[in-house]
Amino acid sequence: MKLEPSPTALLITSDQVAAGFLIHAKAFGLTIPEECAVIGLNDEPIAKALKLTTIHIPLKAMGEALLDQVLSPHRENRPFDITLIERQTV
Repeated sequence: MKLEPSPTALLITSDQVAAGFLIHAKAFGLTIPEECAVIGLNDEPIAKALKLTTIHIPLKAMGEALLDQVLSPHRENRPFDITLIERQTV
C-alpha cells in the first residue's frame, strides 16, 4: 500500500495468499481489478469461490513425471501445459 508508484498487477504465489490479499485490499479500499489486477497460482477451490483469476499448474502430473525421472536412468525435458483461468480479478 505504500509503494510509489503502486503496482497495477500482482502474480501471487498461491490462491490462498491471493485470497488473503483480496480480503485486505477490500479493507484498505483498493478496488480489484480496477486499481490492481490479481492472479493466483494452483487453481484451488478458494479461487473459484472468490472468482479469482488463477493459473492451473498440473502438479500431480509434474510429480509423477519427476518420480519417473528419479527411477529411470534416462533424463528428458518434458513440457507441461499450464492454463490461465480468467475470472474477475484481471
